Amino acid sequence: MKAGPIWDFDQTYGMSTVCSCNDFTGWTYLQNQPECEDLESMPAWWFEMMSDTLFTNHLACRWNELRNGPLHLDSIYNWIDTQEQYLGSALTQNFTKWPFIGQQIWSQPEPVPATYAEEITDMKDWMASRLVWMDLNLPGNCANDVVEITEIKPLDFSLYPNPANSTVTVGGLSGTELAFYSVQGQLVLQSTIESNGVSINVSDLPKGMYFVQAVLNGQKGTKKLIVN
Repeated sequence: MKAGPIWDFDQTYGMSTVCSCNDFTGWTYLQNQPECEDLESMPAWWFEMMSDTLFTNHLACRWNELRNGPLHLDSIYNWIDTQEQYLGSALTQNFTKWPFIGQQIWSQPEPVPATYAEEITDMKDWMASRLVWMDLNLPGNCANDVVEITEIKPLDFSLYPNPANSTVTVGGLSGTELAFYSVQGQLVLQSTIESNGVSINVSDLPKGMYFVQAVLNGQKGTKKLIVN
């Protein structure tokens, strides 16, 4: 699960007063901007995750990692300058066709930069202020981050003979639920292991490959079965 896609870039980096987007402080997910519309569309996941200590500690570690790499201010400034050079003459062509530099188009905070260079400087300054604020206000403590790796072993059971012609014996713990699926994912047989084993008639199944899933107390295991 990941956040995205990101859109509405015209509201970012201090370029818009809508929903206080020009303010480099605060968190949008809190939905506490004055006179802001459409806040009911804010995903509830953010509230749940940001109140979870495990998540915020992971977040703090990831933030520290990125701030020492691609989100370091020098890295960001270098990326912006590189993109500006890459655009080259296209910038001149753009503002020749649409000469709106220095003009208020919709909701840009005042004063509106008079040149493209000033636009870049304003954006860099906003990003620098935002990064400092986030450094000071991002929740979580990387020093308290705990990564617990639990190896989940599949449920063990036996399946013989395999390939099978008419009957297959499934061995395992009593109470294990069995489900036979075709390669198309259709459930074709069900059974339960009793007294550590069960014999199942598969003679009515079309020849081919099947997946046998065993489930006991939430633990699962899957094996392939060939029916001849």
